[in-house]
Amino acid sequence: MKKDSEQNRRIEILTKKMDLFQELLDITKKQTQWIENKDWDRLNNAINAKQTRIDKIDSLNILFNRITQAENDVKTIEQIEDMNREIELIGKEIVEIEQSNIKKVNQAKKLIKMELKEIQAQKKINTAYSDESLNDQGGQYIDKLK
Repeated sequence: MKKDSEQNRRIEILTKKMDLFQELLDITKKQTQWIENKDWDRLNNAINAKQTRIDKIDSLNILFNRITQAENDVKTIEQIEDMNREIELIGKEIVEIEQSNIKKVNQAKKLIKMELKEIQAQKKINTAYSDESLNDQGGQYIDKLK
């Protein structure tokens, strides 16, 4: 009876873990949109949400390992291996999307830097050729009467 209870508990933990990985995948996919739309606030919130789920997954892993240490039921082991393979596939997809997102963020940073340089150059040009700078030469002119 205790063995069945532990098996059910492990499957329940793996199911929760798989759900959390699916949530991570969904959030990671949304991050791509937010990067493309330059919605940095949502991107930051997504990163925090992902960390919360990662922490929950870590806790589930610890609990799972405690329960699993003495278990050797073949049927349960096969089911667990199948679930772990699914989790691994989701994890690989998350990693691929994350790598793509990192490239997009780095590209966005480069574009922002270029835009800032252009704005600074325009500011210098505007300052140099503004009406005020042309009219105010900083000198004083004195008329000499003859």
